[in-house]
Amino acid sequence: MEGMEILNIHGNDLTSLPESMGEFMSLVILIASHNKLRGLPISMEALSTLEVLGMENNLFKFVPVCVPKMSNLKMMSFSFNEIVEIQDDIGQMLALDRLWLEGNKIDKFPEALPLAIEIDDLRIGDNAFSGLPDCIGQLYGMRDLCISKLKLHRLPDTFEWLYNLRTLDIGDNELSVFPKEIMKLKNLRELQYYGNALKELPEDIANLENLVVLNLKNNVLRTMPDSLAELTNLRILDISANQFREFPLSVCGTVSLQYIDAADCHISSLPDELGQLSNVQSL
Repeated sequence: MEGMEILNIHGNDLTSLPESMGEFMSLVILIASHNKLRGLPISMEALSTLEVLGMENNLFKFVPVCVPKMSNLKMMSFSFNEIVEIQDDIGQMLALDRLWLEGNKIDKFPEALPLAIEIDDLRIGDNAFSGLPDCIGQLYGMRDLCISKLKLHRLPDTFEWLYNLRTLDIGDNELSVFPKEIMKLKNLRELQYYGNALKELPEDIANLENLVVLNLKNNVLRTMPDSLAELTNLRILDISANQFREFPLSVCGTVSLQYIDAADCHISSLPDELGQLSNVQSL
């Protein structure tokens, strides 16, 4: 099996992998998700060609010591395990551009993470820590970030340094006031802000001029700002499960919209201006 490049052993009852895994010197992709693994053989540190490692939905309590030594690893997923802590040597993984760690028990944001400067896609939501350190702003090149379900009350000032972000999932937190730091992210195309008890969307939401998707589901909004109509690239808007009594007129002025979800808002009437939404395919 020396020439094997892809090994997919997803969805079995494996509790361990053999020490001979280190001999698969041509392996590029290893998927072993949905098993019962708790560790990996140390011999796997020799897998210098490995680029994708999928270990989600296992029983890991830490990232195995062999993993940071995989010098060409570009994508690593240990989502939905039982990991409590991320070791500092993760900062040595200079080729890493996708890191998925959501759904664990991590009690502190790994402050060595910004040393892995190539990270493009970070998913670290649904963990045990409840604040973000200033160092997160050093991940300048990041394009996709999921920090949902972290009981966040605020964002650090350095968050505005993440100017390359395209997708931000900050849902199911405790951000009842819209963070000013997000307003600086002018390249943002998708913002998931569901489930935050948000009371008001500020007028300067128009600063996010490249926004295509805006999800405000399950907040406590009663109105929408007039400036919403200035988001000329906005195509998808979810305002369901809020506290509107009337359909927001500013939404009617956002003529670029193609999809609107306004379910479960107790809206009692629809305005005549709804006819302005000539591009809407679903409401």
